[in-house]
Amino acid sequence: VQGQKAAGVVFMRPAAPGTGVIAGGPVRAVLECVGIHDILTKSMGSANAINIVHATIDGLKQLEDPESIAIRRGKTVEEVAPAGMLKGMKANEAKALADKKAEQEANAEEVSKDDAPEAPKKAPAKKAPAKKEEAAKEVPVEAPVENTEAPAEAPAENAEEAK
Repeated sequence: VQGQKAAGVVFMRPAAPGTGVIAGGPVRAVLECVGIHDILTKSMGSANAINIVHATIDGLKQLEDPESIAIRRGKTVEEVAPAGMLKGMKANEAKALADKKAEQEANAEEVSKDDAPEAPKKAPAKKAPAKKEEAAKEVPVEAPVENTEAPAEAPAENAEEAK
């Protein structure tokens, strides 16, 4: 893949696993940030770091995913993509499925906790008076007296109801 920006040109090609990032300063910085591990590059033209960075990004934008290439060629992804890429794609899919399953289980546990009945709450224990003087000041509570009178009518809420 070749990226260009102004006079800066960056040529990038894949490398064998374990090669690492073979690149100059600005290109190396971009590729390490992107997460590319095995690549060979050559910067040509301008030595201006900003133009080289822009050219690197331009080249990375030109990359296509294996699915679109396979569709364009009328082949399967396994026929188009390298074995290492396929292995990585399968590992990512397996990890995504495991993460999704773990998330669903966690959500199910939260729902089951919400549905479980709560334990009855105990009434707080009454504190004993700290001093003898405070104990003497406490007044015993009398039993409630029943009201034997007939209940009074409730007052009307609106003036119209009263008429």
